[in-house]
Amino acid sequence: MDTRAPQQKAPALSTDCHFHIFGPFDTYPMSAGRTSTPPEALIPRYLQVAETIGVQRMVVVQPSICGTDNAVTLDAITRFAG
Repeated sequence: MDTRAPQQKAPALSTDCHFHIFGPFDTYPMSAGRTSTPPEALIPRYLQVAETIGVQRMVVVQPSICGTDNAVTLDAITRFAG
C-alpha cells in the first residue's frame, strides 16, 4: 500500500494522537480472546506514512487485540524514543 504525498503536509510539530502497532505476529501474537484480526501494522511502515504526511510527534496506544500483554507497545515506545 502506498501513501500518496498530500498537497499540503501537516503543520510543524503535528501529533498523531492515537495509533497502534500490530505485530510482527510471530513476536507479538494476538490475544486468543480478541474480537478482530487486523493485518500487521509495523513500525517501519508507520514511520513511512508519518513522514509522508508530515507528522512529527506520535502517541502509540495499546491495541486491544493484544489483550493485557503490553510488549508490542512497550517495544514501539522504545524504538520511537531511540
